Amino acid sequence: MLQSKFIRDSATLSLCLWSIYAYVTDDETSMFLLPYFFLGFFVVDFHFQTKIDFLVHHAIGAILSVYAICVHDLNNKIMKMVFAVEMSTPFLLAIMYLPEAYTSLVKVLFVCVFYITRIEQYGASLLQYDFYIYPYYGILLTALWALFATNLYWFALIVKKTSSKTRIAIGLFAFASLYLHYFY
Repeated sequence: MLQSKFIRDSATLSLCLWSIYAYVTDDETSMFLLPYFFLGFFVVDFHFQTKIDFLVHHAIGAILSVYAICVHDLNNKIMKMVFAVEMSTPFLLAIMYLPEAYTSLVKVLFVCVFYITRIEQYGASLLQYDFYIYPYYGILLTALWALFATNLYWFALIVKKTSSKTRIAIGLFAFASLYLHYFY
């Protein structure tokens, strides 16, 4: 069981790092191929997941992957928006495999990157982009907003799980991040 978890986590990390590469470099080939690989990963990982929130997240990811495969002219901005949410996943995986002495900093990095990419940037992108130019845009919008709702749910769980001092720090970070957003 531990070996299959390590293999799944390795596959997850590989896809996340490839997503980050595609996000940073605007690589057209990666933008085209990643939905196929993500769809395969989601289908296989359905058999291993037992938590309903992960199953919902994977179902939404599968819908977005199928949509991206079917609508070949999907704008790279939208693909980048979806791939950017995976920037926090390597930190989550690192927490599971690093010795306890090293996890405090990684946990802080995870929460910060999770908030910036999955809440702030993703939420702003949902309000900014014109999705109505795509065929069957209702499917796209529903899946994108459902992914955002899933991330909000997870962020609420993350904040709830942290200590009260950490919650205050997360709140200050979130406030500062939103406030500073108007100046850059």
